[in-house]
Amino acid sequence: MVDVESGHPRAEIGKLVGLLRALDITLHAIESPASNEHAAHQSIASALSRVTYLERREDRVALELHREVLRSMQRDLAAVIARALSNIGQMRSQVRGDQSQEWLDEWESVLRGPVSSLVDTMMRADEHGIDMRQVGPFLGVLTQAQRRAAIRRASRGNPSAA
Repeated sequence: MVDVESGHPRAEIGKLVGLLRALDITLHAIESPASNEHAAHQSIASALSRVTYLERREDRVALELHREVLRSMQRDLAAVIARALSNIGQMRSQVRGDQSQEWLDEWESVLRGPVSSLVDTMMRADEHGIDMRQVGPFLGVLTQAQRRAAIRRASRGNPSAA
C-alpha cells in the first residue's frame, strides 16, 4: 500500500493500525514476533523482580517453583508453554472435581494467551493464585536441582525475588 498523498507506504500502514486500534481490534497478528518476545521477557523479568511474601510454607514452595518456571521461560518460552499444554491434556483425566477442571481450563486459556496474562496468573498472591499453583501444569519443566533450590528458598521463609 502506498499513501497517494505522501507516496510513503508507512503512512498508509499507520492509518490502518490507527483504524484497527480505534475499533478495538487486537493487533497480535500484525505485531512482529521480535517485539512480542521482547514484551514477554520484560513481563517475566518484572515478575521476577517483585517481592511476595506468603505465610504458609506450602504456598511459598509453590510460588518459588513457579518463579523457577519463569526463569526457564526466559531461556525457552515456547518449550515451557508446549510442555505445560501437553501436561494439561494428561492432567484432565487425573484430577477430580469440577473446580480442578475449571482451573485446568483457565491454565489452558492463559497458556494460549498473552505471556503477560500467564505471568500474572503464575505470580498472583491472592487465594485464586494460590489455588491455581496447586494444579500448575509445569511438571517436567524443572530439573531436580532447580526444584531443590526453589524449595530451599521457600523454606527460609523470606520473600523471594530474582
